[in-house]
Amino acid sequence: AALQYYKKAIALNTESPYRTELIQNAELCFLRCLQIDSTYKTCYNNLGALYFISNRVPESLKYYQLALQLEPGNIDILVNMATLYNKQNQVDSALKYYEGALRLNPDFPNLVPFYKQLLLKTNKQAHGIVTIKEIIRIFPSNYTLLLLITDLFNTQSDYLNAVLYLKQAYNLQPTPEILTLIGTLEKLIR
Repeated sequence: AALQYYKKAIALNTESPYRTELIQNAELCFLRCLQIDSTYKTCYNNLGALYFISNRVPESLKYYQLALQLEPGNIDILVNMATLYNKQNQVDSALKYYEGALRLNPDFPNLVPFYKQLLLKTNKQAHGIVTIKEIIRIFPSNYTLLLLITDLFNTQSDYLNAVLYLKQAYNLQPTPEILTLIGTLEKLIR
């Protein structure tokens, strides 16, 4: 019931009075679930998400942290924590959780774009390069990471390293677009 209320609530306009009622019902159901079973890991994360969409940051953080204590390697929770900290402009904390999620699964939906956006917004590309180099050691054949580090080097005008990683990406997935980009970057090196 809690999930149904939650799903209906997020589908509605934030100004809808019915949305507020759905959120309240979802909250009551989630809290009741935890009364019945305090080890219900997913419920903590869902309650954190519910409070997040309600702009109740302290409560959201509390339940995300409880969820993370029960399941430290849960990528959904890590991404939710990163999103919460990002929204609060707590860059270092957001990066920490995004990077924790990247170490688990760099192909998690929307993870790389959100991480990259935060790096660019806060001018932390150099930090991102160091981190992504470490993560590439874990996932040496990850196309998404190779493109990300290429973009980060490119923003630093380090075309030599950008080409190096772009060629690795091309070896994994050769496309005419990547080949053209390699040629363009090689011209900038000369």
